[in-house]
Amino acid sequence: MSRYLIIIVVAGFTIHTASAQYSNKGWSIRPHFSGVAWTLDDLDIESGGGFGLGVTYGYSELIAPYLEFHGATLEAAEGGTYVLAHFDLGARFTFGQRQNPLKFTANAALSGRAAEWDAAGLTVEASGANLTLGAGVEYHLSRQIGLDFNLQTMFGSISEAKIGGVAFDVDEPATSVRANIGIVWKVGRR
Repeated sequence: MSRYLIIIVVAGFTIHTASAQYSNKGWSIRPHFSGVAWTLDDLDIESGGGFGLGVTYGYSELIAPYLEFHGATLEAAEGGTYVLAHFDLGARFTFGQRQNPLKFTANAALSGRAAEWDAAGLTVEASGANLTLGAGVEYHLSRQIGLDFNLQTMFGSISEAKIGGVAFDVDEPATSVRANIGIVWKVGRR
């Protein structure tokens, strides 16, 4: 009798494990909320919050190219608010066994960053293209839905500024950090 019980338990575990595959392959949509901070040259760190949306296509368990847009409203050090936007085109690397719902991620992207604010009655715009590096954790609640937490750091500089509509080439060091928490929706997965 105990031999049959062991066979049933092992078979049940095997069937459950085989059905619980959390694959990274295919399309996923990734909406998220963010806490954002950045500093331009040696100015004070300014922070705020925002929202982002990403699309990923995993063509293997390890590598998934992605495209992501993020916008945030920040509090200016001198008062008021302004907008900071990021745009990323990169690759996400996922580590962990396929049957494990907990996965670790790392990513690298070519990114664009732009900000716009008012200073002394003039509109100031700043932008530049840089490198973003990040790492995070995903926890899959099912084969279709998961939770994602990641931290993204964008390095580099601001290369162009517009003050009152007049453009200038600049080279101001800038760093921004985004702490994202969101959902991973595997499109078409059941």
